[in-house]
Amino acid sequence: MFYEINLENESEAKEDSMPSHPAAWILLFGALASLVSAQAAWASPAEEIVTVLPRDAIPSIDAPRFVSAQAAGKFMALDEMVIGLEMEDEARAYSVPLLSTHEIVNDRLRGRTIAVTW
Repeated sequence: MFYEINLENESEAKEDSMPSHPAAWILLFGALASLVSAQAAWASPAEEIVTVLPRDAIPSIDAPRFVSAQAAGKFMALDEMVIGLEMEDEARAYSVPLLSTHEIVNDRLRGRTIAVTW
């Protein structure tokens, strides 16, 4: 089943019928088959995958502490990459170099639980 979403009013979804043209199904099947064979070409055999870190070896940050932009300027480079997140009137910047060592920050923003991942 296909649904048409009206972007102006996302709560209304209109149900359409499935495409009945055989050529559409052939093209769709061909595209999916191409994706599967392309994935198989680059996928590593299971015996070549080596575990180098034990489970949970990279700790997440579960209670992040934030500083002002002025204070961050004392220990962050001016061109340091960050992942920025803004919700209503609250904004946060998560340091990419820090995320490269922790990979996940579990946080709360505007009363919502969020996970920032890298």
